Amino acid sequence: MSSQSMPAMDADLFGDVWNVLDSHDEKDLISAHNTLGDLDAVAKDIHSKRKHKSRTKHAKKKLDAPEPPLDAATEEKQETAKLRERRDSRLIVDTSYQGPDVKLPITQSCIDAMIEWFLSGKILHYRYVEVILGAILEQFQEASILQDISVPQGKGAKLVVCGDTHGQLYDVLTIFRLNGMPSAANVFLFNGDYVDRGPNSCEVLLLLYSLKLAYPNYIFLNRGNHEQRRVNERYSFEEEVRRKYDPHIFDVIEDSFGYLPFCSVIDSHVLVLHGGLWEYGDVSLDELRMMCKIKELPKHRDITSLDRNMKVLECALWSDPRDIVGVRPSHRGAGVEWGTDVTKDFLAMNRLSMVIRSHEMVSEGFLVQHDNQLVTIFSASYYCGTNANKGAVMQWTRPADASEEVNASSTPLAKTGLQYKFVQYLAEVDVVASKQVTNSRIHETCYHETLQKLRERVYVRRHELLLEFSKADSAHTGRVFKDAWCAAMDTGMGMQLRWPALLPYLAKVDEKGDVPYLEFLDRYHIKMDEKFTDRWRKHVVGEICGRIHAAAQDLTAAFNSMDEDGDGLVSYEEFCKTMKSYRLGLTDEQIYDMMRGLDTDGSSSISLGEFKERFSVEFDKTKGKAGDAHGDQIQVTPAPEPSSSSSSSSSSSSSSEDDLVQEIARKICYGHHHPEKTLKRLFEKYAPVGHKHLTYMELVSLLTQYMPECNPEQLNTVARNVDTNHSGAISWQEFKTAFQVVDKHADSWVAPILEQLGRVIHLHRSGLMRAFRSMDLYDTHEVDEDQFKSVLAAMNMLLDHPLSEVQVKKLFHALDEDDDGQVNYTKFLAMFDVVDNKEH
Repeated sequence: MSSQSMPAMDADLFGDVWNVLDSHDEKDLISAHNTLGDLDAVAKDIHSKRKHKSRTKHAKKKLDAPEPPLDAATEEKQETAKLRERRDSRLIVDTSYQGPDVKLPITQSCIDAMIEWFLSGKILHYRYVEVILGAILEQFQEASILQDISVPQGKGAKLVVCGDTHGQLYDVLTIFRLNGMPSAANVFLFNGDYVDRGPNSCEVLLLLYSLKLAYPNYIFLNRGNHEQRRVNERYSFEEEVRRKYDPHIFDVIEDSFGYLPFCSVIDSHVLVLHGGLWEYGDVSLDELRMMCKIKELPKHRDITSLDRNMKVLECALWSDPRDIVGVRPSHRGAGVEWGTDVTKDFLAMNRLSMVIRSHEMVSEGFLVQHDNQLVTIFSASYYCGTNANKGAVMQWTRPADASEEVNASSTPLAKTGLQYKFVQYLAEVDVVASKQVTNSRIHETCYHETLQKLRERVYVRRHELLLEFSKADSAHTGRVFKDAWCAAMDTGMGMQLRWPALLPYLAKVDEKGDVPYLEFLDRYHIKMDEKFTDRWRKHVVGEICGRIHAAAQDLTAAFNSMDEDGDGLVSYEEFCKTMKSYRLGLTDEQIYDMMRGLDTDGSSSISLGEFKERFSVEFDKTKGKAGDAHGDQIQVTPAPEPSSSSSSSSSSSSSSEDDLVQEIARKICYGHHHPEKTLKRLFEKYAPVGHKHLTYMELVSLLTQYMPECNPEQLNTVARNVDTNHSGAISWQEFKTAFQVVDKHADSWVAPILEQLGRVIHLHRSGLMRAFRSMDLYDTHEVDEDQFKSVLAAMNMLLDHPLSEVQVKKLFHALDEDDDGQVNYTKFLAMFDVVDNKEH
């Protein structure tokens, strides 16, 4: 749907829903940090133990390898030296750089040059970023957790309080355009959340830090909830810093956040902090001054009732005001929600007149609450490109003398000698895209982003929703009335939205006014890259089928090994026991799905005929498309069972090419516990050292070992068909594909495994990204097999093993397309998106 076709009410609807979902995203962030906050540390520990085990194994074998494994200390020194060398090379400013030359002390002309450079869409040189960060860290060492600020005196002098800017550079520049640059008569206080969400977080932060260095007494910075590592890892800031600079710069910036003050007091009358107040009724300014700054708040769940200091600091960053009495838990999952009485009591106890906070987008850029004693100020207009809100700042002034009348546009703050007014604005230009911001573009972006957020939440909470729908559907029709659908969505989604208005965008309503809820839930699923799922399916199915064939010399013997009571049928219990004995890591539900796929007649058991029908050798060969690495698949019939006579007589009677291939595969795979490893050993045995391909002659030599009765011409024909891309040589992938054993109808039980895999990765992609990055010292976006397994093993440990070791192993090999032992984890995590079946 285009923005032009959306009614005006729809724009308001999706704007409201977007903001509710955005706050729930932060709750999910807190929840994920509570669950997987230690994922990177656990993964590193597992990886370290595996390396130690490998070194110990090597030492015990006393191998005379040319390059024995390095000890941990030596390896760490080498990695540190490489990282230092890499950073040193980035510090060199070559002649191609035409940007500002930042030197200490920073001057206004340097800042002007930085602004012009940033507006051209370019980034500051790495060397000068380090200059700014090094100097700001030194200055912040002396900063206290609570800073005192005075409104300057004199005609035209003012203190400007600014709210969230969130990487929106043009909003920051608009603030300075409207209010002037910092000076003795023009003081600024920025109230946190400088980074994340917007496209220019680096530039906003470097500009504010440079101004703080140039005018330390005329610009002040408070800390927001987005000045935290775990938040920056979840949202866009870490990705931006890594893209523009490197992980080292990100680490230094995070260190700087740990020194930012949590709050400020203006002329002993006004408290300014990012989030809000707390559950304690006796917190004083003196107590706040005595608190110690902390670089990173602990997990919300780890802050106990005894951690008063931590709870107060968390609330200072995360809390929100509401029109209630007292306090209640926050919907964000951190901090609290507090009422008017709490504001009044806090102000009275501390002899203050007002609290200013930010943290929430408000449509006018400011919001006055709690009997005019509480103000929310928000300075990022057109927030995230999805909201048509205004930005605002709050100007504080004082009359030049007692006889001067209060400015008509200002509001006096009783008994303080101070007055304030709000200045609103709209940023009209998207600096990065150089596009005019329009309401229609904002509404369309908001519409699409909101629908995607809703789809993801429906998918994640589909089990809770199914439970609620089932309660409303006592007749088990698979349908509920619209009102029942809305009530179920309220409960199952855990949020109260305007569901009647959203219904047409999410679900179908039939002619009777009912919603078919099963169809609704089935609409949303994880869509994965098809090439990846094909490779993963082959790996997993091949492993399972290989284990089945490995149990005996033929399919009948494999079936009989499962049929413990000898009644000619394999029951669910017998099948489940056999599958578990293979240690494939399949859950009971996955085994049940596999059993149902085999049980084609619905008898709750598997016959020998059903079993044989499902398993065979699959052979890929190309029909005429030169250069096509995949070709058309030809499914051959099940391999013939050997008779009482020798297998050679059986194979010699095979006249067709397909039967010949099947017989070779059967001889290679049957009876081996790891058919793929057997194939790999054979391939490496006949391929010359250092080569990744077999020539036709080498493959014929290999096949002759299993089929001595065949002539070279017959085997050469096999070689040509195995060479599916017509390259004149056979790769390992072509060799393995030609002779693997598979279940011909595996989709019926593989699909649920893939769905589970996608769901787990999708839900925890933020934590997985953080853990992968902790392994990726050189920011290559790649990890090796051991690093990959360590991260997934850590996730398994923390999440009660949703994926088996076999599945993790096969997952890596499916991702490693070129068999170089490395996978791109960024591409991997981007593979899993929730989509609407109706649109795909």
